[in-house]
Amino acid sequence: MDNTVDIDKINEEDNCVPEYIIESARKICMALLPEKSKILPKKAKIFEDAELAKFLTEADNFQYLAARIIVIFGIFGATRTIELTKLEVDQVEEHGNVFVVELEATKTDVDWSFVIEGCYREMVRKYRQLHVPATPHQRFFVNYQKGACTVQPIGKHKFAGTPKLVLIFQS
Repeated sequence: MDNTVDIDKINEEDNCVPEYIIESARKICMALLPEKSKILPKKAKIFEDAELAKFLTEADNFQYLAARIIVIFGIFGATRTIELTKLEVDQVEEHGNVFVVELEATKTDVDWSFVIEGCYREMVRKYRQLHVPATPHQRFFVNYQKGACTVQPIGKHKFAGTPKLVLIFQS
């Protein structure tokens, strides 16, 4: 006779077993399982400063310029993908030897700005100069392929795929 009880089949509506006992039984069952059958959460990789610095300084502009600009905006402005998607050309202004980026209508409804300076300013300037003048929209980030910008705006999925490009470059 099999005396095992399937913990997941105990109906909470029966009120025959208190919830804390069910939770304790689940923990005990998980502890008794072999290590290889336990489900472990997948941890995302966090880039080291040296890895990002290497990408920003050594990556080829012909292939990675848009990704480098996305990383720069992400680091200097701690921006979300939706904020980068909505960023327009007139929100990125050059003042002397810095770029001032003004973000409006963020997720937290707070307008704020950040500054891009140094060698990163030169990369942003180069990307900005490659914009096609007859673009039918005002979005700042446009598709970049093989050394030239197109009129197609970059979407949220392309922004989300930028870390993968950094990993491809690293390998």
